[in-house]
Amino acid sequence: MNCGQIPRPLTKQAAKDILKTLATQQKLRLGDTSQMNRHEIGNKLNHCQAKPNQKAFVINFEGTGSFSPKTTDLMKTFMGCVGDGDLGKNLHYHAIQAVKETYHQNENWSALSAGPLNQIAMSADSNNIGWTTFASEETEVLADPQDLRNYSSIQSQIFPRGVYLALMCYREFRQSSKDLGISPKIIVQGHSSGARSSVKFLEGLKSLFPEDKIDLMLTIDPVKEAHLAVGEVLSQIAGNTNRHIYNSIPFVDDVEIKPPNVWTRKQPKTLYKPDNVLRSANVYQNVDTDGLKGPIKFGIHGSPIQGADINQFISKDLGSDAHGEITRHEKTKSIIASEYKKIGLIP
Repeated sequence: MNCGQIPRPLTKQAAKDILKTLATQQKLRLGDTSQMNRHEIGNKLNHCQAKPNQKAFVINFEGTGSFSPKTTDLMKTFMGCVGDGDLGKNLHYHAIQAVKETYHQNENWSALSAGPLNQIAMSADSNNIGWTTFASEETEVLADPQDLRNYSSIQSQIFPRGVYLALMCYREFRQSSKDLGISPKIIVQGHSSGARSSVKFLEGLKSLFPEDKIDLMLTIDPVKEAHLAVGEVLSQIAGNTNRHIYNSIPFVDDVEIKPPNVWTRKQPKTLYKPDNVLRSANVYQNVDTDGLKGPIKFGIHGSPIQGADINQFISKDLGSDAHGEITRHEKTKSIIASEYKKIGLIP
């Protein structure tokens, strides 16, 4: 598609048609994905080379079960080709639908694409902003959170592949920016376990480029590594089983049975603002009950970021799906817009 020949202004239907055309082109670019794992698909779609007029580079770490590289890339391609405003706040929804129709299968719902990336896409400078996306899970056992039957002792299988790929991508972007003589803003964003991956990425970055500073770390409902969070929940479930047995004993006072959750709490050794970050903003909640909506029912409650410039706790106007819903909460959107404006990412 020749983006320069697209007539303006566009009707909503014309914009949707362009999105579907771009999705078809993406599928051709990917080729046969039957032998590719999710990291390879994401890596093939990520663009780590800086462009001459690039204003900012956004590195995204998705939460468990939220990695959606096709949808996220399609939004970026549309944004770069068409620009802001044509699908407005519905770009993420229409991108999901275009991927579904093109690939004949659903892709995961991305909290970052539905929230902060969708906000960027509505900016007048959207075509000068690039982004990449990486999975946060450090074990492939949790690549599909709908099936936790194989969860066991998985410490030996842990490898931070998403963090490693992001560091290699950043190195490429950094060098290409220098070659072009530009200094784009750098933003690192993480949702759920992606917040912990963001911290690990930033610590790794200090080892590679100790002089580099990141303009903004934005985190939404942070939790610890996915495998540790699930282990925490499973131990609670086991404890509740024992409590049910105890409560069945005659003439013994009942003990309280609490629903299993990934709990809100300070975690200064794992969820914190690294010292190579200029500004950090975080939002979190503790009302979610749906969790990952898998076979094991548990809530996911986010936590504060130690040392963050903003730690906004949100509890009102959130439902049972608060862990994902918080990314589109009006307070969250307001904070994101404010932080983007502070660093000149959006007008």
